[in-house]
Amino acid sequence: MTTTTANNIDGSSFDVGAFEKAWDDFHDAMKPLSLRIGFTFFKEHKSMSEETMCFSANITLDGVKVGRAKNDGHGGCTDIVFDDKTLWNTLSDEISRLWNGNPEDRLGLEDLISSLAFDVAGDKDWDAYAKRAVKRGATAFRCAKLERPRKTYGFVAINSRNPESIKKTHEQLTSQGLIILAQK
Repeated sequence: MTTTTANNIDGSSFDVGAFEKAWDDFHDAMKPLSLRIGFTFFKEHKSMSEETMCFSANITLDGVKVGRAKNDGHGGCTDIVFDDKTLWNTLSDEISRLWNGNPEDRLGLEDLISSLAFDVAGDKDWDAYAKRAVKRGATAFRCAKLERPRKTYGFVAINSRNPESIKKTHEQLTSQGLIILAQK
């Protein structure tokens, strides 16, 4: 992984690659919990997003509505309200139980909910993109960078359903260091 640094507001720098690795490690550790958390009535408000994704949704746990989440898209935290006031502590304890990495790299429940919401929005974008591509007779690819296979890097469409064209495009994408997450 290439070392890239970025500057914090205070002028200090941090290693972006190390941050991305810690972020991915956290999400891998949270997989058992992430699979239990879902959303209903998820709505992304793209026109209102400024610094962060603006969205609203009901939160579900094991398929049962347990609260609400929203982010106004102005760079602040996601607001989470649970119907049962003890659920925040229960889920935070579950995060602590699942995380066995560096304590400084442990993220919180708000980070996990926000990230899951971002994933849902990405899935919705992919579905819409692929549907448009297929409708016009194209083939769509959802790609990730090899070094971060969990994170969607972008979508690519070719105006063909020809197996040879699809194979050639697949080879071109992989030669650029991309992996194919989905194809429609």
